[in-house]
Amino acid sequence: MAISKTSYKKGKTGNPKGRPPKGTSLTELTKEYLEEIVDMGDGDKKRRKEYLVSQTFNLMLKGDSTAMNIMWNRHDGLLKQAIEIETPESATLKKKTDMLDKILKKSRAKHAKARKNKTKSRG
Repeated sequence: MAISKTSYKKGKTGNPKGRPPKGTSLTELTKEYLEEIVDMGDGDKKRRKEYLVSQTFNLMLKGDSTAMNIMWNRHDGLLKQAIEIETPESATLKKKTDMLDKILKKSRAKHAKARKNKTKSRG
């Protein structure tokens, strides 16, 4: 194979600067912000995320349905919901799978019968 100008040279990396640094995504910045410890004003210090949870919990206890949804959906996670999507390809695949299942079932029955007959002839 001929080496072109754009080919990598032996022993040289294609990414000399390496992977870009983390911490610039919105998720990373939010996580850092929520981990910071702040003074609550009464001399008590908490992480922002602890304060956020306590405030949401207080709203929930007062009957705020949005707060209730937030707490319950985040506590154990949302329930998984199964969905079925019917496409021409999936219908064809289902037919082929059913056909293969029938063939396999017949083959197993045939082999079981042959084994049974073989053991009878030995005995």
